[in-house]
Amino acid sequence: GRLESEGYAIKNMNVKLNDSSEGIIGSITLSMQGVTFDNITIENNNSVSYVGVIINNTAKINNVTFKSINLLTPQSSYVGMIANNSSDEISNVNLNGINITGKDNIGGLIPDLSGNVIDEIYTDGLTIQATGSQIGGIVGTNGTGTLTNVNATNVSVTGNEKVGGIIGYSSGTVNIIQTSITDGKIDTDANNVGTFVGNYNGQSGIINSNYAVNLEITGKENIGGLVGLLKAGTVSNNYNNTKITAKNGYAGGIVGYLDNTNMTNVNNKSTIYNNYYANGVITGQNNIGGIIGGIAEKLYTDVDCYYRNFVEAKLESNDQTTISLGVGGM
Repeated sequence: GRLESEGYAIKNMNVKLNDSSEGIIGSITLSMQGVTFDNITIENNNSVSYVGVIINNTAKINNVTFKSINLLTPQSSYVGMIANNSSDEISNVNLNGINITGKDNIGGLIPDLSGNVIDEIYTDGLTIQATGSQIGGIVGTNGTGTLTNVNATNVSVTGNEKVGGIIGYSSGTVNIIQTSITDGKIDTDANNVGTFVGNYNGQSGIINSNYAVNLEITGKENIGGLVGLLKAGTVSNNYNNTKITAKNGYAGGIVGYLDNTNMTNVNNKSTIYNNYYANGVITGQNNIGGIIGGIAEKLYTDVDCYYRNFVEAKLESNDQTTISLGVGGM
């Protein structure tokens, strides 16, 4: 129920598992504070779900460190430090020297987040190698929730679809605020790849006041310096200089592809403003844009939705007719 003790450590464990919902700790229900998990390896080679250091958490978490953790679960889904979380408050968590292998819904901290606030997460040395979809450096998939003050460095993430340095897939109102990611690589054959979010259907959510520096991202299509594929939501006041490569096409300094199908002032609304893409390089076969790689429909202009975005970039493509410092293909 409760695990609190400043300086308390659980360490030096090598565990081989076989079933779903297995880890070091089964459930934390009240609170966890001042605990370090150090030098732990968990192996599970079966096709199972929910594998992590902690399996179920409903507790308030503060001042917890995960250090030198290996989750070697190549066939498993829903894998992360906390496999299944319904806590409303997680803050001041350190992830140092983390290595995860898995299939679908993989997150460095939490594989599936809904309705929660995550604040002050620090990572240094995080590697995720996944073969499936919805893969994120911090969170695999998000329904609703807010991530603030996340600082990630030396991050390496691979996956097969919807891959992001912070979140793989966001299906609802999700906010990412005052978050940074530096010195990392996302190298995949995936569609929908972004430095912050691979696929963002943020509804009324915002991606605001974040920065990404010295990142390289590679994928097939819909590759973005902030968001791979944007369906709805606000992307504003962000900076990045990511080196972006689309093996096929649709790559943008801010957004790889904007799915603005049936957008109105009320429904499926997206806004992109006050973003900076500076000193970056964007490469692809076609549809290369300094702001947006490609769009589904003509931009909605009844209200101000796309303005004051600043681009200084080198654009490289085999199809010069679909290159633009604004929107590719226009």
